[in-house]
Amino acid sequence: MRTSELSDPYRGNILVQPLGPIPSRTELLRRITTRPPLPGDLAKVPLHVRLHHLMEVRDLHIPSLEGVRVAETVDLMLRQGYRYRDPSRAATWTIVGNEPSPAPMATQTPPPLAT
Repeated sequence: MRTSELSDPYRGNILVQPLGPIPSRTELLRRITTRPPLPGDLAKVPLHVRLHHLMEVRDLHIPSLEGVRVAETVDLMLRQGYRYRDPSRAATWTIVGNEPSPAPMATQTPPPLAT
């Protein structure tokens, strides 16, 4: 079950929408694994061309557990960074405009009483 079906903490944020749903570890692994295409019938391919196909092995990437963890961390950092830059929130424009945020009434101290 995809995370978006359960709940989406970034719902409505237009900056996060292009990233798609939050991927599971399995989905991330599939996305960052790279396999070169397999050549056709190698028996019919001349040896000098087969050597060129052999060099495509350099394009093979099977990520380690740490590689998957890095991908998870980058995804989390991107989404969290965009969370506080949501253009639909007024607080975003306060930060962008470098405006001071209003102080709540409860933190203002009353003047001292004259005795």
